[in-house]
Amino acid sequence: MKRENKEVDNTSNKKIKTNHQLNDEEAALYDRQIRLWGFDAQRRLRNSSILIVGSKALSNEVCKNLVLAGVGSLTIVDEEKVTPQDLGSQFLISEKNVGENRAESMKERLVRLNPSVKINVISDSIESKDSSFYKEFDVVCVTGKSLDLLIKVNNICRKNNIKFYAADVHGIFGYIFCDLINHKYIEERKIKYGDDFKTVRDEHSETYTSLEKSLNFKFPELSLKRFLRKYSSTYFLIYTLLKFQKINNRLPKYISEEEENIEDLNKLKEIRDQLFSKYNINSNVLTDESLSKLIRNAGMEILPICSVVGGILAQDLLKVLSEKELPILNWFCYDGFTGNGVLQKLI
Repeated sequence: MKRENKEVDNTSNKKIKTNHQLNDEEAALYDRQIRLWGFDAQRRLRNSSILIVGSKALSNEVCKNLVLAGVGSLTIVDEEKVTPQDLGSQFLISEKNVGENRAESMKERLVRLNPSVKINVISDSIESKDSSFYKEFDVVCVTGKSLDLLIKVNNICRKNNIKFYAADVHGIFGYIFCDLINHKYIEERKIKYGDDFKTVRDEHSETYTSLEKSLNFKFPELSLKRFLRKYSSTYFLIYTLLKFQKINNRLPKYISEEEENIEDLNKLKEIRDQLFSKYNINSNVLTDESLSKLIRNAGMEILPICSVVGGILAQDLLKVLSEKELPILNWFCYDGFTGNGVLQKLI
C-alpha cells in the first residue's frame, strides 16, 4: 500500500464527472451524510453512475441503500419475472407485481425513497450486452450470476477501467468480491498542532486483481492452525460452489433432510480435493459436513443474511465512489451460522 500525507481533498478519480453541483435542497437532504464524509464526497456520489445486474433480495438491499445515499444514476438489469416465492424475501415488490419484470417492479418504490436519483431499468438479459454498454458506468455490480458471466463482465470492466463487484447469497452463506483495478482513497486523522488539532488527509492507493486470477491464488503450505488463522474456510465453500456451478451449469440440488444428494456431494468433494491436493491444504479446512450444509443452502434467499451482506456491499460501493476509507480488498465471506464475516486478501 502506498501512502502520502496531504492536507487537500483527493481528486484522483478522474472517471466520475463532477458537473453536478449540490443545490441548497440537496445539501439539506444529505446534511447528515455531508457531516460524515464531507461535501466533496457527497458531490462525487451525486455524479456517479452505477450498474446493478440482478434484482433479487440481495440487490434489493443494495439498491435501497444506494438510493437513500443519493447516488446520481442507478441502472438495474434483469430479464426475470417476479414469482410468488420472491415475495418472501424482497421488500421492494408486492403481490401485484407477480408476473411482471423484477427490475421494473423495484423501480416504483425506489423512486419513492429518493426521487432525485435517476433510476433506469433494462429488462433484457445482461448476456445480450456488448462491451460498449458498460462504458457509461463508474461501477458495475453483478449479483446472483454464474462464474463464467462474472469473469466475462470483470474482464470487460478491466479493459475499460471500470470498477467491478460480484456478490451472491446462498442461504446462510454470502460473499462479495471486488476488483477496483487501481484505487486511490483518503483517510483522515487528527494530529496535535500547537495547542490545537489539525486534520491530515492521508492518500493511499491499492492495486487489485481480476476475479479469474484471484480464484487461481497460490496458497502457501502451512499448518492447519496457521492456515485457518490466515484463510477463511467460508472462502473455500464459495470457491467450491462457483466451480460446481461452472462445471454443471446449475447449483447443487437439495433433496430432503432424510435423503442426502450423494451425487452432488461427491462432485463438490472432488472440486475441493483437487484444489487442496494442488496446494497441500489440510482437508479439515473444508469438511464433508460443511459441503452437505452448502447443498442445503444453495440457491436459498434468507432475508436477514441478504440484509447483512447487501448492507456491507452498499457501504463498500459508497466508500469507492466517495473515495473515503479502504474498501474490501478483495473478498468478503460471510457465514450466517457463526455470524462471522471475514475479509480475505487473495491477490
